[in-house]
Amino acid sequence: MLWLLPTIAFASPLYIWDFEDNDGGFTSTSALQFEWGSFSTPPPPFPPQNSGWATKLDAHYLNDASDTLAFPALNLSNSTRPVLTLLHWYAIEDSALGDSARVEVLQEGEWTRLNPAYSYPSIRGFAGLSDNWENVYFDLSGLGDTPQIRLAFVSGLTTSFQGWTIDAMSIIDGDPAPPIFIDVLPPHDTTDLAGPYRVRATAI
Repeated sequence: MLWLLPTIAFASPLYIWDFEDNDGGFTSTSALQFEWGSFSTPPPPFPPQNSGWATKLDAHYLNDASDTLAFPALNLSNSTRPVLTLLHWYAIEDSALGDSARVEVLQEGEWTRLNPAYSYPSIRGFAGLSDNWENVYFDLSGLGDTPQIRLAFVSGLTTSFQGWTIDAMSIIDGDPAPPIFIDVLPPHDTTDLAGPYRVRATAI
């Protein structure tokens, strides 16, 4: 058993998009990939809710096509530590010339990649297969009071999979990201059953 004494962080929601009744005011630039609606063939296991945004709701994403999904206008002027949370699932080609999904922010007239806490799973962004529905977190501190943010998806010439599915998003004032543990060192020997046993780990 691992006992922790966490620092309590208070966070309050600024924006919440569950995408159940409407598209949340998000806009697709080309409508080649991103679609809003009900998940007719939801990825396993079933999502927490029934509707959301996806690169094709009922088919694999298109080859050789790019699309972006722009957030509605944001006002973060009254926030101290804004953090974007994204609940998603993905099955995206992962190879040297593969496809990618990412979050971008407009800075000095150019769209640049916004990295999540603990980084992307691939050098290109979200690629490969997510283990389950996952929450990821993006620190929006330092991006100004009215940042312009979008989701971007790019596909190559060959091979397509089920794609990127977004069930819900929110912006929280605070730090909702849970810690992760690395360098876990279990006891060398627990066969004596005497205990207690010391476990060492690094928490980030």
